[in-house]
Amino acid sequence: MPFPARTLKLQGALGSLFIATALVSPLTLPSSATAGPEDNSVVWASHVLPRVLDARIHRRQVEQSVFLQIYDALLDFDGDLTYRPRLAESWEQVDPLTWRFHLREGVRFHNGEPFNAEAAAFSIQQYAELDPPYLYIPNWAPAWPPTAEVEDEYTVVVRTPAPLPNLPRLMMRIGMLPPMATLEPGYADKPIGTGAFKVESWEQGGSIDLSANEDYWDGAPKIDHLQIISISSAAARVAALQAGEVDFIWEAPLDRLTDLEKDFQVIQVDNPQSNNLIAFNNLAVDSPIADTRVRQALQMTFEGQEIIDGLFEGFASEGLGPVPSAAYGAYNEAGYPGRDFDAARALLVEAGYGDGFDLTLIAQPGSFTNLTSMVEYLQSQMAEIGVTLKYEELDQGQMSEREPTATWDLRTDGTAASTGEASYYYNTAKRNFSVDCPTCDQLLEAAQQAGDTPEREQLMTDAMHAWWGTTPWLWSFETPLVYAAAPKLQGVELIPNNWTLFRNATWSQ
Repeated sequence: MPFPARTLKLQGALGSLFIATALVSPLTLPSSATAGPEDNSVVWASHVLPRVLDARIHRRQVEQSVFLQIYDALLDFDGDLTYRPRLAESWEQVDPLTWRFHLREGVRFHNGEPFNAEAAAFSIQQYAELDPPYLYIPNWAPAWPPTAEVEDEYTVVVRTPAPLPNLPRLMMRIGMLPPMATLEPGYADKPIGTGAFKVESWEQGGSIDLSANEDYWDGAPKIDHLQIISISSAAARVAALQAGEVDFIWEAPLDRLTDLEKDFQVIQVDNPQSNNLIAFNNLAVDSPIADTRVRQALQMTFEGQEIIDGLFEGFASEGLGPVPSAAYGAYNEAGYPGRDFDAARALLVEAGYGDGFDLTLIAQPGSFTNLTSMVEYLQSQMAEIGVTLKYEELDQGQMSEREPTATWDLRTDGTAASTGEASYYYNTAKRNFSVDCPTCDQLLEAAQQAGDTPEREQLMTDAMHAWWGTTPWLWSFETPLVYAAAPKLQGVELIPNNWTLFRNATWSQ
């Protein structure tokens, strides 16, 4: 059936661009607030839309949140970032290379195919045999690829070529696939999972229309339809929420919280596993930033706290090391040096760049709070040591094309951990920024061999210490997450790694 979408009318909605966060408490809402829409639907506005719906081929956080509506994995995170059973009811490690998962019985895919050990083994092999390869291989290495075999109808055994103590956490990104439908042409255009919602309609780059899976194993959703749309401007998202044209928005802008608090829910979620970055491009080997001394000099041109106070309303904290401070195995001893123009100029002279140079920063609108103002601040500060910072604003497609090239020096990014471990951020940086740190690799391999022990955590911390010595970021910071929602929308599950789950959402009366 067609999705009963409400028409969006975004009139006069202009303003600054936001992606993240503020530290506020959920509000007690006015009792006069109205109930939900008559069609029992929810419209969710993000700053960007997924480019794919095939769970095997994804990279961005919004894609993961959308996939979680359609697909189930064997397990996922709860609100405390503790993993919990989903399609696997229990699991155990048989030996350092082997894990056994006991599956939930009676589950079916949206097309009626049964979910069982055969489907689970098929799904895992699909990821292992992808061409181009699965994006998250670095998080498994050297334990990639896994193999899976059926032990009985509802038991699957997963083996890896090297020990992988955190395998259950990595399984969260392995959405289960229906063996018959997945191999049919056109599957990626209307994918099928076991999740709480089914794909009704979607065209790449357009809105995503989902309908409730009435046969969902965990109970039918209480909302009939979920539509995901893109509104890149934070001000426009707020305008749409206030007009009743959308019901839930990501990344509520800090400068509008006072207005929103009067009539809407403003929901804060601490996000201890999120790392927001201005990263150096390690592929740019002919750029001045290939010299660690230049990177260190650039770090000395500004005060991070000025950005936090001036642009984040104080609701952020500067990074202390290369990964978030709460990550397992984090290194939190150093922090950023702070402004010292004289020391920065001396380093540039030592590196042979005393006469100045140009750098290029690329970013996607909405990738940071007050992005344009932040870039202008960095430009003014770097100019003090003779560096001209050029800024290129790119759309999602342009960013995807430029990211794997040497045509830029700095770019914005953010990582929320699926595993909660420091190695996840490092491996993501290897993939996204071509990080090359042999000492880090050796220490992390030793950590995997150590199993789930205190020695593993220390080895991981030592690896992060070594990585920090390479000056991986111009700047990094951590922020909580802020969402805004219609007054009567309840039950949206907000996981602190930026996952948003609507399977238990409902309109209160």
